[in-house]
Amino acid sequence: MEYKLGSLYYDNEIVEPDLLMMNEVIEHLDYVDIAMVNVFEYIKPKNIIMTTPNRDYNRIWGIPEGKVRFYDHRFEFNSKEFVDFASTL
Repeated sequence: MEYKLGSLYYDNEIVEPDLLMMNEVIEHLDYVDIAMVNVFEYIKPKNIIMTTPNRDYNRIWGIPEGKVRFYDHRFEFNSKEFVDFASTL
């Protein structure tokens, strides 16, 4: 059975995997806080690798301040914001 929690789908038969990889996912979610609660309370990965675009590099790509790389991004963290976010998990 597949469930949708905080704009994030998961299979309830996959619990406590050794590794959960979230490669450029969170910036597309409307409710990141709810998704993270569900990841850690229901899926319970032993390890997690999470990536997201780093806003610090947008200027290198010619993206103006205040704009995001992709129209579907709800946000983009800079380095400090990501560290702050990850430390709350």
